[in-house]
Amino acid sequence: MASKLGEEIEQAVKTLPSSFCSPIRNPYKKHQSQYKAYEWMALLHWYIIPIAWELGFDKEVLENFMQFVNIVEVAMSHTPKSDGDLAALYNLIKSFLEEFERLYVQNDPAKVSRCRLCIWQLIHIPVHIAWNGSIRFGSQATVEWAIGEIGHKVRSKKAPFANIATMLFERASIKVLSLRYPFLNVPPKEKKRRGHLYQSLPIKKVDIDGPSEYYDHLAAICDYLKITLNPDICVQRWGKCVIPGDITLRSRMSEEAGQASRSSRYFEAQEEGSIFGEALAFYYLPEQDHRFVVYHQLVETVDVLGRWCGVWSEDCMVLNISSITKLVGIWKYGLKVHILRKHAGLEMLDAEEYGTEEQQEE
Repeated sequence: MASKLGEEIEQAVKTLPSSFCSPIRNPYKKHQSQYKAYEWMALLHWYIIPIAWELGFDKEVLENFMQFVNIVEVAMSHTPKSDGDLAALYNLIKSFLEEFERLYVQNDPAKVSRCRLCIWQLIHIPVHIAWNGSIRFGSQATVEWAIGEIGHKVRSKKAPFANIATMLFERASIKVLSLRYPFLNVPPKEKKRRGHLYQSLPIKKVDIDGPSEYYDHLAAICDYLKITLNPDICVQRWGKCVIPGDITLRSRMSEEAGQASRSSRYFEAQEEGSIFGEALAFYYLPEQDHRFVVYHQLVETVDVLGRWCGVWSEDCMVLNISSITKLVGIWKYGLKVHILRKHAGLEMLDAEEYGTEEQQEE
């Protein structure tokens, strides 16, 4: 089961947006091979619970692990916490520890070695938050990354520490000079400004005249607007859309036309509750100045230990683009689809630390 879980994690990268983090290595093979901070976060936040659930791991163990995940996520969040929030966190930790002891010790003194000190130190997290704010997990990753970066640059086997001291001195000198003479700073490369909708997907005559994917999309749009289906309506089709946060949401048509190795076409929207969808294409109606996404919606949704799971509907649905709030990833197991929301803790890490890949745009 552990081997199968590792394989599923390795294959799941195809539907995890590249803006979230770099690929996650198979933990069954790589757990002793310098696993990165973002990879541990990905296992904790995205993969272990849904994959273990589908593979048939013990449900009581998973429920206890879910409590641990919630503890970590609350501790890592940036939001201010009231005394009531800290009391709720304390009760969550207490519940986790009691269940952990029941599962793994069972009042047997011979099993007390399973109660590692790090597990019981969790009870102090609310106090640390009250003193210092949220737990800064990213600081450890920052130190590890800095050590690794310098270690790779050491060239002197005879005097490695003198070599390191020289590199640090040169780096500090450059920083001081840039403060004194700001024009020495190399300005960051400006990103190419993009329109709200871009990558035009021309509508061909064969799409208009006969049954086609475009015809199904147009019928859904007309039904959404409550107007008569008119094949001659003035409409533009686009492959990509910029959503809040200057993030690119791609469509299935765009990804099938290109060579995207990782998908970024799944989204979350707010319209009388949360909606999850797979973007098929984006449309713009110039006369009404309307922008729509045609999508397949996640239906039959259920809560699996605090995470959304469902199946894709085959019907074409239509939504105003302004309702889209964020990009999400998915993990599929058969027909079941589990939603992967971006980990809040990733914001604590630099780009180098969570290994985001630059999105290559046309």
